[in-house]
Amino acid sequence: MQLFQNNAGFNISKSKLQFVEVNYSENDFYLENVDEEYFSDFIDSSTKETKFVSILQSAFNSLILRSPLKSNIVSFSLPYDFFKIISLPYDNTLIDADLKGLIEWEFSVLFPKLYASDFALRFIKIDDSSLLNKNRIIVYAIEKRILKILHKFAIKNNLTIKFIDNVHLTGNLLIFSDPGFNKLQNSISLFVNEESISFIVLEGSSPIYVKTLNYNNISELIPKVSEGFNSINQIGIDSQLIHKAYVITDSISDNIIEQIRTKLNVNLLRVNPFEKIEQNPLIKENDLIQRKILTFSSALGVVLRLE
Repeated sequence: MQLFQNNAGFNISKSKLQFVEVNYSENDFYLENVDEEYFSDFIDSSTKETKFVSILQSAFNSLILRSPLKSNIVSFSLPYDFFKIISLPYDNTLIDADLKGLIEWEFSVLFPKLYASDFALRFIKIDDSSLLNKNRIIVYAIEKRILKILHKFAIKNNLTIKFIDNVHLTGNLLIFSDPGFNKLQNSISLFVNEESISFIVLEGSSPIYVKTLNYNNISELIPKVSEGFNSINQIGIDSQLIHKAYVITDSISDNIIEQIRTKLNVNLLRVNPFEKIEQNPLIKENDLIQRKILTFSSALGVVLRLE
């Protein structure tokens, strides 16, 4: 049975729609399409449905006119600010019904003006962590309204949705595919965009700690990265047990990454997953796409997600 089906990944940011289409043949991946289209207006998780769909549809129409889709199976990677992310302690003897009740109660305390019933919840259990030494659970909550919007969009365009995921989690999938990644070691992944930096500590391939820091301008970026690394020590994770640090980014230059390496003495690794995938000749010949190819990492990550 073939585990991978030909499909396309769409990465939605507040300003643009990116897509990557990957086909699978002869036991190898083939990069069929890569493109992006800027929105006519900014969107976020509070954008009203009619406006959201109109902006998304307009960008989608422009993309498929230039680069027609060959698959009707699609996945979506969504920005950090579309999610409420909670990390909390829990008793691993709780049954699922009690655990759901705990999450909903904590959600009501942290977000008193919101209703947990309006959100779809995905949670990651952290049991027997040698780094954290405590049981915790990380919860990703997204409004059901957003999922319904994407579902309607898919139906309108004769598409079938496979996955909807967080932009950083999809980026992590590419780290796991790196030949230098060792699932028996621990690492940190950073996702940097134009407004925030998110940190995930990975014990093997399992997230055990998540933190997001906002910044207002580029001069704040390096101090915020330093703050993020310091926070890892503050919660009791021994930085000496972290073997590698990876950076996933859609908005900052190699020069900025090099400054982080130099000023903080951190060896950040930037994975280029596109090196391992045979590309459509038209993509290879497109200088603009080649210069920006790494900005499509999250779109590729959600395409390659298997479960």
